[in-house]
Amino acid sequence: MSTRHPTSAVDIHAHFVPTGYRDALAARGVTTPDGFPIPAWSADTHVATMDRLGIETSVLSLSSPGVVPFGSDALEW
Repeated sequence: MSTRHPTSAVDIHAHFVPTGYRDALAARGVTTPDGFPIPAWSADTHVATMDRLGIETSVLSLSSPGVVPFGSDALEW
């Protein structure tokens, strides 16, 4: 049974954690930037969660700690 939502929502505070970003942080020893492990993330799971919660649009931003640990190092995703 699926949940039907009478209206669509816009999530303006959603974080994403690409695998390459997560791996690059771990390579620099950053594994718990906010006291919690950096979660695995996938677009498919994110969209499935949006569908389940009736969210039509998500505005994504890079999760904590952002780009600070990389300084001027170039990253290839």
